[in-house]
Amino acid sequence: MCKLYLLCLSFFPIFLYAQNWTFEHVDFGAKPAIAIDKKDRPHIAYLLEDTPGFLKNAILQDTGFQITLIDQAYYYGPLAIAMDSKGRPAIALHHHDDEDEYIYRWDGAFWEALPVASEGHDGWDNAIAFDSQNNIHTSSIDPAQFGSGEGVEYAYFDGNVWTKESIQAGPAQYEFSTCIQVDQSDVPHLVFYDDIGDNLVYANRTSGAWENQTIANKGGMFASLVLDESNLPHISYYEQIEGDIGCIHYTYFDGENWQDEVMDTLYHVPIAFTGARNLTALAKDVKGKLHLAYSDRKVLKYATLEASFWQVEELLNYTKSDTILGAQTALAIDSRSNPHITYFELLDKSPVSGNIMYARPSIVSSITPPVQGELQIELSPNPAKEQILVTINAIPSKGLTASLLDHKGQLIRVSKMSEKGSIAWSLTQLASGVYIVQISDGKQVWSGQFLKQ
Repeated sequence: MCKLYLLCLSFFPIFLYAQNWTFEHVDFGAKPAIAIDKKDRPHIAYLLEDTPGFLKNAILQDTGFQITLIDQAYYYGPLAIAMDSKGRPAIALHHHDDEDEYIYRWDGAFWEALPVASEGHDGWDNAIAFDSQNNIHTSSIDPAQFGSGEGVEYAYFDGNVWTKESIQAGPAQYEFSTCIQVDQSDVPHLVFYDDIGDNLVYANRTSGAWENQTIANKGGMFASLVLDESNLPHISYYEQIEGDIGCIHYTYFDGENWQDEVMDTLYHVPIAFTGARNLTALAKDVKGKLHLAYSDRKVLKYATLEASFWQVEELLNYTKSDTILGAQTALAIDSRSNPHITYFELLDKSPVSGNIMYARPSIVSSITPPVQGELQIELSPNPAKEQILVTINAIPSKGLTASLLDHKGQLIRVSKMSEKGSIAWSLTQLASGVYIVQISDGKQVWSGQFLKQ
């Protein structure tokens, strides 16, 4: 829990470091979300809140972003995007003309509109997930601002019919986001902010009915949820402390108790400002490691949880400029464990609009993903301080060479691999930063990267 100082006390060690990132302008719009398809291509969905506005999807191809206009209407964000097991996207958002939640789903040939028709002015602060059968699950808000007492709602689409129900959470305002995930048994789990009690609430349907549990005594705005391999929840969220200052929390259930840790402080979060809808985005990679992106109006950060500490990168800092971030941060991880982030720079408040932006590390793969029979590289420790051990699965490794390069691709040293398939390099003479390891048999090259602290 945060102390009432003008800072937040972190109980996780935080190591600040930097690597090179690539930033790209995608289009004009607002409130983007991101997902990765089976070809590791990012899809960025975004909208314009206008009469009429638009809904678009941008796919990163070799030649740049390919942008599709999906539909035009009066929409309201934030929106959410998810991929099914075939790599086909679906987008959830609020349709302000119909006063309902809408899902737009790509069926391989065209975008299909799936309205979630129900009473109330519902479908705000959407989140979306697929289960193992490619059925759609969503969470959203039926807001108290429009007189509803339902608050958080859950919707399920079995391919033919929508089922929608209240999770009996009581009244809730829109603007603080929801998040939903489906576990390995196709059970939905979600998190949301109880603005009346100023609490973070976690809910699941494991027993066949919704069970709601308050897990933080203060705070819970802009929560993001992932489930680990044991279906245990891990959550990031924001707690407002004083004025525009608050802190980012990481909380998780260890199987017996909830553990809650403060990991960072934000200084530019006026809750009522235009565009404040999703501050935190938590994701996990194929190895189960947690990645987190978060922002306020001036700063964008990215972090990974390494053993018992968070490694934090400050990607953008606009505190000395007039640029304002929309505090709409979304994160997705590809099959190579590379992060992909989207956000937007706010240019106008009526309608809410600006520059849709995309960021990724300049070195796009930490380890080249192997195909059957292909060489695999392990770099340890990573991050490294005094030495890096390079290990490969090719034994014997006769004829293989290992090269060490800096982040610009300039060669530092070359060595022959031992017959045991390993080599150790001293790093004491190298500056802190990102380095590349390349293994070659004279015909092919396999690459990995590590961080020198």
